[in-house]
Amino acid sequence: MARDPVTRTWRSLRAPTLLAIAVLSVSTALAATSSMPSTSNTGNSFSTESGCTQGVVAMEPVADATIKAGEPNANFGAAGTLEVAAIVAGPNRSLVRFDLPTIEPGCLLLSAQLALTVNSGDPLRPIGAYQLSEAWDENAVTWGTRPAVTPTVAGGVSAAGTTTIDVLVLVVAQYVAGGHHGMEILDSQEAAAATNPGSNSFFSRETVGSAPVLTLTFVNL
Repeated sequence: MARDPVTRTWRSLRAPTLLAIAVLSVSTALAATSSMPSTSNTGNSFSTESGCTQGVVAMEPVADATIKAGEPNANFGAAGTLEVAAIVAGPNRSLVRFDLPTIEPGCLLLSAQLALTVNSGDPLRPIGAYQLSEAWDENAVTWGTRPAVTPTVAGGVSAAGTTTIDVLVLVVAQYVAGGHHGMEILDSQEAAAATNPGSNSFFSRETVGSAPVLTLTFVNL
């Protein structure tokens, strides 16, 4: 059974804790990835910076799906939107997974930004992102079978047009763990749904031209 991170983690985390996690994760990642061989990553777009040839890599998900506590046995893997909600009927969350490229020798992962194109919803809602620790199937996953998460957390705020989340700590953690299972996106006010409800709908990978995009920036070591 997946563990629910919201009530135990979000409000208790403070900036120094997150910074310490990020610094430790990046240091570990350098040791783990600096000698990795180069591999091609078909389907992703590349632009080259001076020095490190990997440059900027922008990619769309290879899988995404909404899971709903109010419909625990339903699968929404083919839907055109990803739903995130803190509502009395039970939260909606979204899962996204990307085919992360191998880090080439001489390169350092400097930043990782997840951009979600807004379909509709409430601006200025706190949006959380957690690292998934188990495999899942886009066309089969439900709330009842949702994958477990780790305590590693990132966050942002919903905005009109595009919601952007700094997910560097999550991506580094995936490289270190060696399992690229993706992320769970949620409304961080789930525990206060009765008094502070809210929701956002983002376009999924099934919506051509508006799919989520993960942008990784690599620079010289």
